[in-house]
Amino acid sequence: MTSTFNKRPIAIAVAATLSAIGAASAQQTAATAATTASQGKYVAGDFHNHTTCSDGSISMQKLVKKSTDKTDTPWGLDWFVQAGHGGTGSRNCTLAEDASLGTPAYPYVAGQSPSTTWSDSIGAAALKGDGGGVGGNGNMWRWQSVQEYQYPLMEYLASYKNLPLFLGLESVVAGHEHSSMSVVTGQTPNFKGLPDGPGYKAKGNANALAAKHHSESEAVGGGRTPSSQIAIRTAGGSGHGRFITWLLTITAVVLLAVVALKAVAVRWRYLRRGPRAKAAAAYHDLATFVGDQGMEVRPEDTFEELAERVDSTFGVDAKAFARSATRARYAPLRVAEDEARLLRRELRRIKHDVRERLTPRERFGGALRLRAVLSQATLGS
Repeated sequence: MTSTFNKRPIAIAVAATLSAIGAASAQQTAATAATTASQGKYVAGDFHNHTTCSDGSISMQKLVKKSTDKTDTPWGLDWFVQAGHGGTGSRNCTLAEDASLGTPAYPYVAGQSPSTTWSDSIGAAALKGDGGGVGGNGNMWRWQSVQEYQYPLMEYLASYKNLPLFLGLESVVAGHEHSSMSVVTGQTPNFKGLPDGPGYKAKGNANALAAKHHSESEAVGGGRTPSSQIAIRTAGGSGHGRFITWLLTITAVVLLAVVALKAVAVRWRYLRRGPRAKAAAAYHDLATFVGDQGMEVRPEDTFEELAERVDSTFGVDAKAFARSATRARYAPLRVAEDEARLLRRELRRIKHDVRERLTPRERFGGALRLRAVLSQATLGS
């Protein structure tokens, strides 16, 4: 079965939803836009309703039909958000009352109804929480029912009925009684066709909405589950998750800053002109590099002595480097300029050969050390 869901009703529904929530603050903007935009269309919807998943008496299928059907019921709403209470519930609202409400993917199951408990329909083992459900009493947290059971059904019905349908939640707001809200991120109808038989895998998700409710449940002492069972720690998540993300970000920034500082500290010396300065810069560059890898570097070492230490520590021949560095430093200017060019090539070869002899852990540790960068300031120039 191929869905022909019209995307325009989705835009209308989202706009209407946002308008319902923020109408007071948007009046001036709406008045201004009305003078320049073409005349729009009023759409009616429902954002406060209940099923047996909370304290209602009917299934999601029946509630959607009663609210949006234009033939058998008088309402015929243009959009619909199923926004029941948060908290917990023991009944499975995804089970239809009778065959008239059944669909190919969600057929009517004889002997079951929206009043059937979660334990009797999906099994107590599927309920998340310590001991199976909320304290082992068979209730399901709303964030689990929203994420794993109610959203797939709502996405399916949206495509099956070609209607803009979403999931939301009813919350208690400080200073007020109740407020219906939704996080529509991820809630996307299926445009790629629907199954002809039982079983439906959602293309979108209500993870953001479930995550919000999960964090609110934790804030009042509920909603705790074994960490291996929680699958909604996505963008937003809890305060702990945000702290971990913040910590990892800061760590990454610090590491990048260290690497950048080392690069600037070493390359700064090459800004000086002339073979003499290039020889001194190459000496500092090599001494810094091997010093960060744990080799002892002494300020009084000559080019030859530094080369011998590199050979004895890492098994890398650095005699050609010492020879070119000495000539670039002390030979007549014409010879020194040629040797300075050879010196940079030898330095690159030595670094490459040393890295080949290091483990990944040693390379990483060396890249983060600043001791050698700071100590090289005392070496001869």
